[in-house]
Amino acid sequence: MKYKRLHLIEKLRVQVAAAAALLAVYFWAYHLVAGADPKAPTVFFGAGAGHLLQFIAVIMTTAVLAGAASVGMRPSAGLLVTLVGAAGLSLHMPSVLPLLWNNESALGFLLVQMILDTLLLAVVVFGAALLTGWVRNKITALSPSWAWQDPLASLTEEQRRKVKARKVYYMGDPISALVATAAHGVFSKYAEQGSREIGTSKDLRKQLVLGGYCLALAILTGFVLLLLLMRSYDRSQTMFAVAGSLFAATLLAYQVFPFRSAAVAMVTPVVLAVVMYALGAMKTVSGMHLSWETVAPYACAVPLDWVTAGAAGAVAGYWVSSRIHEARYGELDESDEE
Repeated sequence: MKYKRLHLIEKLRVQVAAAAALLAVYFWAYHLVAGADPKAPTVFFGAGAGHLLQFIAVIMTTAVLAGAASVGMRPSAGLLVTLVGAAGLSLHMPSVLPLLWNNESALGFLLVQMILDTLLLAVVVFGAALLTGWVRNKITALSPSWAWQDPLASLTEEQRRKVKARKVYYMGDPISALVATAAHGVFSKYAEQGSREIGTSKDLRKQLVLGGYCLALAILTGFVLLLLLMRSYDRSQTMFAVAGSLFAATLLAYQVFPFRSAAVAMVTPVVLAVVMYALGAMKTVSGMHLSWETVAPYACAVPLDWVTAGAAGAVAGYWVSSRIHEARYGELDESDEE
Protein backbone atom coordinates (compact mmCIF):
# COMPACT_ATOMS: atom_id res chain seq x y z
CA MET A 1 0.00 0.00 0.00
CA LYS A 2 1.32 3.44 -0.93
CA TYR A 3 2.47 5.45 2.05
CA LYS A 4 0.16 8.43 1.38
CA ARG A 5 -2.83 6.13 1.18
CA LEU A 6 -1.85 4.46 4.46
CA HIS A 7 -1.44 7.87 6.04
CA LEU A 8 -4.91 8.95 4.86
CA ILE A 9 -6.58 5.77 6.08
CA GLU A 10 -5.04 6.14 9.52
CA LYS A 11 -6.18 9.76 9.76
CA LEU A 12 -9.74 8.86 8.82
CA ARG A 13 -9.83 5.98 11.28
CA VAL A 14 -8.60 8.21 14.10
CA GLN A 15 -11.14 10.91 13.29
CA VAL A 16 -14.06 8.46 13.15
CA ALA A 17 -13.04 6.67 16.36
CA ALA A 18 -12.45 9.94 18.24
CA ALA A 19 -15.79 11.38 17.12
CA ALA A 20 -17.62 8.19 18.13
CA ALA A 21 -15.95 8.19 21.57
CA LEU A 22 -16.73 11.88 22.12
CA LEU A 23 -20.39 11.50 21.20
CA ALA A 24 -20.81 8.37 23.32
CA VAL A 25 -19.37 9.98 26.43
CA TYR A 26 -21.06 13.34 25.88
CA PHE A 27 -24.58 11.93 25.44
CA TRP A 28 -24.57 8.78 27.59
CA ALA A 29 -21.84 8.85 30.23
CA TYR A 30 -21.80 12.40 31.60
CA HIS A 31 -24.69 11.92 34.02
CA LEU A 32 -22.57 9.38 35.93
CA VAL A 33 -20.05 12.02 37.05
CA ALA A 34 -22.33 15.06 37.31
CA GLY A 35 -22.22 16.75 40.70
CA ALA A 36 -25.08 17.34 43.10
CA ASP A 37 -25.42 20.92 41.85
CA PRO A 38 -26.17 20.81 38.10
CA LYS A 39 -25.20 24.48 37.76
CA ALA A 40 -21.70 24.05 39.23
CA PRO A 41 -18.76 22.01 37.89
CA THR A 42 -17.71 18.82 39.62
CA VAL A 43 -14.61 18.90 41.84
CA PHE A 44 -13.71 15.35 42.80
CA PHE A 45 -11.16 15.88 45.57
CA GLY A 46 -12.94 15.95 48.92
CA ALA A 47 -16.34 15.24 47.36
CA GLY A 48 -16.42 11.56 48.27
CA ALA A 49 -15.36 8.45 46.39
CA GLY A 50 -18.62 7.94 44.48
CA HIS A 51 -18.11 10.46 41.68
CA LEU A 52 -14.42 9.58 41.37
CA LEU A 53 -15.17 5.87 40.98
CA GLN A 54 -17.76 6.66 38.34
CA PHE A 55 -15.23 8.84 36.49
CA ILE A 56 -12.71 6.00 36.65
CA ALA A 57 -15.30 3.57 35.26
CA VAL A 58 -16.14 5.90 32.36
CA ILE A 59 -12.57 6.65 31.33
CA MET A 60 -11.35 3.07 31.75
CA THR A 61 -14.21 1.77 29.60
CA THR A 62 -13.35 4.40 27.01
CA ALA A 63 -9.68 3.35 27.20
CA VAL A 64 -10.50 -0.32 26.54
CA LEU A 65 -12.70 0.47 23.56
CA ALA A 66 -10.21 3.02 22.20
CA GLY A 67 -7.36 0.54 22.54
CA ALA A 68 -9.29 -2.04 20.53
CA ALA A 69 -10.42 0.47 17.90
CA SER A 70 -6.90 1.86 17.41
CA VAL A 71 -5.17 -1.41 16.58
CA GLY A 72 -3.22 -0.90 13.37
CA MET A 73 -2.76 2.81 14.06
CA ARG A 74 0.20 4.49 15.75
CA PRO A 75 0.23 4.11 19.58
CA SER A 76 -0.58 7.77 20.18
CA ALA A 77 -3.80 7.33 18.17
CA GLY A 78 -5.31 5.08 20.83
CA LEU A 79 -4.37 7.56 23.52
CA LEU A 80 -5.84 10.41 21.48
CA VAL A 81 -9.15 8.58 21.01
CA THR A 82 -9.34 7.89 24.76
CA LEU A 83 -8.72 11.53 25.68
CA VAL A 84 -11.07 12.98 23.07
CA GLY A 85 -13.76 10.66 24.38
CA ALA A 86 -13.07 11.71 27.97
CA ALA A 87 -13.29 15.35 26.86
CA GLY A 88 -17.00 14.75 26.41
CA LEU A 89 -17.22 15.01 30.22
CA SER A 90 -15.48 18.37 30.16
CA LEU A 91 -17.75 19.71 27.40
CA HIS A 92 -20.73 19.08 29.66
CA MET A 93 -19.26 20.97 32.60
CA PRO A 94 -21.10 24.22 33.51
CA SER A 95 -19.36 27.53 34.18
CA VAL A 96 -16.91 27.75 37.06
CA LEU A 97 -18.59 30.93 38.36
CA PRO A 98 -21.09 29.20 40.72
CA LEU A 99 -18.15 27.39 42.28
CA LEU A 100 -16.39 30.71 42.88
CA TRP A 101 -19.55 32.34 44.24
CA ASN A 102 -20.10 29.50 46.71
CA ASN A 103 -16.51 29.69 47.99
CA GLU A 104 -15.88 33.45 48.16
CA SER A 105 -14.69 33.17 51.75
CA ALA A 106 -11.97 30.64 50.88
CA LEU A 107 -10.99 31.12 47.24
CA GLY A 108 -7.32 30.39 47.89
CA PHE A 109 -8.22 27.07 49.49
CA LEU A 110 -10.51 26.29 46.54
CA LEU A 111 -7.66 26.77 44.07
CA VAL A 112 -5.39 24.55 46.16
CA GLN A 113 -8.16 21.96 46.15
CA MET A 114 -8.31 22.25 42.36
CA ILE A 115 -4.56 21.58 42.17
CA LEU A 116 -5.04 18.41 44.20
CA ASP A 117 -8.03 17.49 42.04
CA THR A 118 -5.92 17.90 38.89
CA LEU A 119 -3.17 15.67 40.25
CA LEU A 120 -5.69 13.04 41.36
CA LEU A 121 -7.42 12.97 37.98
CA ALA A 122 -4.05 12.95 36.19
CA VAL A 123 -3.17 9.68 37.92
CA VAL A 124 -6.44 8.20 36.67
CA VAL A 125 -5.83 9.45 33.12
CA PHE A 126 -2.27 8.10 33.10
CA GLY A 127 -3.70 4.76 34.20
CA ALA A 128 -6.18 4.91 31.32
CA ALA A 129 -3.30 5.60 28.92
CA LEU A 130 -1.50 2.49 30.16
CA LEU A 131 -4.69 0.46 29.81
CA THR A 132 -5.14 1.63 26.22
CA GLY A 133 -1.62 0.46 25.39
CA TRP A 134 -2.13 -2.86 27.20
CA VAL A 135 -5.30 -3.62 25.21
CA ARG A 136 -3.51 -2.79 21.95
CA ASN A 137 -0.59 -5.04 22.86
CA LYS A 138 -2.84 -7.96 23.77
CA ILE A 139 -4.74 -7.75 20.49
CA THR A 140 -1.62 -7.36 18.34
CA ALA A 141 -0.04 -10.31 20.18
CA LEU A 142 -2.89 -12.46 18.84
CA SER A 143 -2.39 -11.10 15.33
CA PRO A 144 1.08 -9.50 14.85
CA SER A 145 0.19 -8.42 11.31
CA TRP A 146 -2.20 -5.84 12.82
CA ALA A 147 0.59 -4.03 14.67
CA TRP A 148 1.59 -0.50 13.63
CA GLN A 149 4.79 -0.45 11.57
CA ASP A 150 6.79 2.68 12.35
CA PRO A 151 8.16 3.93 9.01
CA LEU A 152 10.91 5.96 10.69
CA ALA A 153 12.41 2.81 12.19
CA SER A 154 13.45 1.60 8.72
CA LEU A 155 15.16 4.77 7.53
CA THR A 156 18.55 4.16 5.91
CA GLU A 157 21.47 6.51 6.44
CA GLU A 158 21.12 7.79 2.89
CA GLN A 159 17.44 8.56 3.44
CA ARG A 160 18.27 10.34 6.69
CA ARG A 161 20.75 12.56 4.86
CA LYS A 162 18.12 13.40 2.24
CA VAL A 163 15.53 14.21 4.89
CA LYS A 164 18.01 16.37 6.79
CA ALA A 165 18.78 18.31 3.61
CA ARG A 166 15.17 19.40 3.24
CA LYS A 167 14.37 22.94 4.35
CA VAL A 168 10.61 22.36 4.64
CA TYR A 169 9.21 19.58 6.82
CA TYR A 170 6.03 18.71 4.95
CA MET A 171 4.25 20.65 2.21
CA GLY A 172 1.08 18.56 2.09
CA ASP A 173 -0.65 20.77 4.68
CA PRO A 174 -0.01 24.56 4.53
CA ILE A 175 -0.55 25.10 8.26
CA SER A 176 1.73 22.23 9.23
CA ALA A 177 4.31 23.41 6.71
CA LEU A 178 4.25 26.94 8.14
CA VAL A 179 4.71 25.77 11.73
CA ALA A 180 7.37 23.22 10.88
CA THR A 181 9.36 25.49 8.57
CA ALA A 182 9.33 28.32 11.11
CA ALA A 183 10.53 25.92 13.80
CA HIS A 184 13.29 24.68 11.50
CA GLY A 185 14.41 28.21 10.75
CA VAL A 186 14.51 29.37 14.37
CA PHE A 187 15.83 26.22 16.00
CA SER A 188 17.53 24.48 13.05
CA LYS A 189 20.54 23.31 15.06
CA TYR A 190 18.40 21.51 17.62
CA ALA A 191 15.82 20.33 15.08
CA GLU A 192 18.48 18.71 12.91
CA GLN A 193 20.10 17.10 15.93
CA GLY A 194 16.73 15.68 16.96
CA SER A 195 16.01 14.43 13.44
CA ARG A 196 19.27 12.50 13.43
CA GLU A 197 18.28 10.81 16.67
CA ILE A 198 14.80 9.71 15.58
CA GLY A 199 14.56 5.94 15.62
CA THR A 200 18.33 5.46 15.99
CA SER A 201 19.64 6.75 19.30
CA LYS A 202 20.07 4.14 22.02
CA ASP A 203 21.56 6.61 24.45
CA LEU A 204 19.01 7.06 27.22
CA ARG A 205 20.68 10.24 28.43
CA LYS A 206 20.39 11.88 25.01
CA GLN A 207 16.74 10.92 24.76
CA LEU A 208 16.01 12.31 28.22
CA VAL A 209 17.77 15.56 27.37
CA LEU A 210 15.78 15.80 24.13
CA GLY A 211 12.59 15.12 26.08
CA GLY A 212 13.54 17.76 28.64
CA TYR A 213 14.01 20.37 25.92
CA CYS A 214 10.70 19.35 24.36
CA LEU A 215 8.87 19.61 27.70
CA ALA A 216 10.41 22.98 28.52
CA LEU A 217 9.43 24.46 25.16
CA ALA A 218 5.91 23.01 25.40
CA ILE A 219 5.38 24.46 28.89
CA LEU A 220 6.80 27.87 27.97
CA THR A 221 4.79 28.14 24.75
CA GLY A 222 1.64 26.84 26.42
CA PHE A 223 2.00 29.29 29.29
CA VAL A 224 2.27 32.28 26.94
CA LEU A 225 -0.65 31.13 24.79
CA LEU A 226 -2.87 30.52 27.83
CA LEU A 227 -2.19 33.99 29.19
CA LEU A 228 -3.10 35.44 25.79
CA LEU A 229 -6.23 33.37 25.20
CA MET A 230 -7.81 32.92 28.66
CA ARG A 231 -9.20 36.42 28.95
CA SER A 232 -12.70 35.87 30.31
CA TYR A 233 -14.81 33.54 32.44
CA ASP A 234 -16.77 32.38 29.40
CA ARG A 235 -16.90 28.60 29.36
CA SER A 236 -16.46 28.16 25.60
CA GLN A 237 -13.46 30.48 25.50
CA THR A 238 -11.87 28.63 28.41
CA MET A 239 -12.27 25.28 26.65
CA PHE A 240 -10.88 26.65 23.38
CA ALA A 241 -7.93 28.28 25.16
CA VAL A 242 -6.96 25.12 27.07
CA ALA A 243 -7.27 22.68 24.17
CA GLY A 244 -6.00 25.06 21.47
CA SER A 245 -3.02 26.35 23.44
CA LEU A 246 -1.84 22.89 24.37
CA PHE A 247 -2.26 21.64 20.81
CA ALA A 248 -0.18 24.47 19.38
CA ALA A 249 2.43 24.28 22.15
CA THR A 250 3.08 20.54 21.85
CA LEU A 251 3.00 20.63 18.04
CA LEU A 252 5.73 23.27 18.03
CA ALA A 253 7.74 21.55 20.77
CA TYR A 254 7.72 18.16 19.04
CA GLN A 255 8.61 19.73 15.70
CA VAL A 256 11.66 21.40 17.22
CA PHE A 257 12.63 18.55 19.54
CA PRO A 258 11.15 15.33 18.06
CA PHE A 259 11.10 13.25 21.23
CA ARG A 260 9.70 9.81 20.37
CA SER A 261 7.16 9.57 23.19
CA ALA A 262 3.79 11.09 24.12
CA ALA A 263 5.00 11.53 27.71
CA VAL A 264 5.68 15.24 27.19
CA ALA A 265 2.18 15.75 25.82
CA MET A 266 0.68 14.03 28.87
CA VAL A 267 2.75 15.91 31.45
CA THR A 268 2.47 19.42 29.97
CA PRO A 269 -1.26 20.00 30.77
CA VAL A 270 -0.77 18.90 34.38
CA VAL A 271 2.23 21.18 34.90
CA LEU A 272 0.43 24.16 33.36
CA ALA A 273 -2.69 23.49 35.44
CA VAL A 274 -0.67 23.56 38.66
CA VAL A 275 1.13 26.74 37.56
CA MET A 276 -2.10 28.54 36.62
CA TYR A 277 -3.90 27.59 39.82
CA ALA A 278 -0.88 28.54 41.94
CA LEU A 279 -0.61 31.95 40.26
CA GLY A 280 -4.33 32.44 40.72
CA ALA A 281 -4.15 31.54 44.42
CA MET A 282 -1.36 34.04 45.00
CA LYS A 283 -3.39 36.87 43.45
CA THR A 284 -6.76 35.98 44.95
CA VAL A 285 -8.31 37.97 47.81
CA SER A 286 -10.94 36.16 49.90
CA GLY A 287 -13.58 37.38 52.34
CA MET A 288 -14.51 40.57 50.49
CA HIS A 289 -17.58 41.60 48.54
CA LEU A 290 -17.22 40.21 45.00
CA SER A 291 -14.02 38.43 45.94
CA TRP A 292 -14.57 36.02 43.05
CA GLU A 293 -13.61 38.81 40.65
CA THR A 294 -10.05 38.66 41.98
CA VAL A 295 -9.64 35.15 40.55
CA ALA A 296 -7.81 35.56 37.23
CA PRO A 297 -9.52 33.98 34.18
CA TYR A 298 -6.44 31.83 33.51
CA ALA A 299 -7.13 30.02 36.81
CA CYS A 300 -10.78 29.32 35.98
CA ALA A 301 -10.54 26.11 33.98
CA VAL A 302 -11.83 23.20 36.04
CA PRO A 303 -9.42 20.29 36.71
CA LEU A 304 -11.33 18.02 34.34
CA ASP A 305 -10.60 20.47 31.51
CA TRP A 306 -6.85 20.08 31.90
CA VAL A 307 -6.70 16.28 32.09
CA THR A 308 -9.24 15.59 29.33
CA ALA A 309 -9.65 18.43 26.80
CA GLY A 310 -6.20 19.86 27.55
CA ALA A 311 -4.49 16.48 27.38
CA ALA A 312 -6.42 15.65 24.19
CA GLY A 313 -5.18 18.87 22.60
CA ALA A 314 -1.61 18.13 23.67
CA VAL A 315 -1.65 14.53 22.40
CA ALA A 316 -3.26 15.73 19.16
CA GLY A 317 -0.28 18.06 18.74
CA TYR A 318 2.08 15.12 19.23
CA TRP A 319 0.07 12.96 16.83
CA VAL A 320 0.09 15.64 14.10
CA SER A 321 3.81 16.24 14.64
CA SER A 322 4.52 12.52 14.27
CA ARG A 323 2.60 12.46 11.02
CA ILE A 324 4.52 15.49 9.72
CA HIS A 325 7.87 13.83 10.47
CA GLU A 326 6.74 10.56 8.88
CA ALA A 327 5.30 12.32 5.84
CA ARG A 328 8.76 13.66 5.10
CA TYR A 329 9.95 10.07 4.88
CA GLY A 330 6.83 8.92 3.01
CA GLU A 331 7.27 11.49 0.26
CA LEU A 332 10.95 10.63 0.00
CA ASP A 333 10.24 6.90 -0.05
CA GLU A 334 7.68 7.19 -2.85
CA SER A 335 9.93 9.45 -4.90
CA ASP A 336 12.68 6.83 -4.59
CA GLU A 337 10.28 4.15 -5.85
CA GLU A 338 9.47 6.25 -8.89
